[in-house]
This record gives sequence, structure tokens and C-alpha cells, in this order.
Amino acid sequence: MLVEMADVPEGERTARFHSTVVLVTRDEDGEEIIRGDGDVEGTIAYDRKGTNGFGYDPLFKITELGGRRMAELDPEEKNAISHRFHALQDLSAKLL
Repeated sequence: MLVEMADVPEGERTARFHSTVVLVTRDEDGEEIIRGDGDVEGTIAYDRKGTNGFGYDPLFKITELGGRRMAELDPEEKNAISHRFHALQDLSAKLL
């Protein structure tokens, strides 16, 4: 990805981690589907940084954390802001 994006300027390197979780319940009356979505907004960096995580984590600069990389966060920090966490929060709010 770094090679493919080498000439992409800073303002055009936006990125997003997205998760969707779905709860399906079935009973004699039919089926209900409830969906939760979550995102973490960021940008793609020009280099890798951090040792935690995998995949794109060293390249993903998190907007809400001033550009810290996903791979720089410890597991507790990452879980508190992750797209998966936000998707589960969204789903649980719909269950109340």
C-alpha cells in the first residue's frame, strides 16, 4: 500500500476502519435482524509506526487521537476506541 500511495497527498489519504455486527433472533413469529455499525476515522501514513496490532494498524493514523497509530495503542486503549467496540455499542443501544 505504501508504494501504491506514495504520491497521494496528505489531504487525500483518508481512511476508515468499519465494523458491522448483526444479531438475528428467530421465534414462532418470525425473524428479527438488528444491526450495529462502528467506525474509526483516520488517514494512511507515509511510513509504519508501532508494534501492537497487525495488518494496517502501523499505517493507520487515528484522527481522534491526534494521529497516533493504531499499532501504538496498548490493547486497552485500542479496545476503547475500536470500530468493533463502536459497533457493539451501537447494537446494544438498539436492544434497550
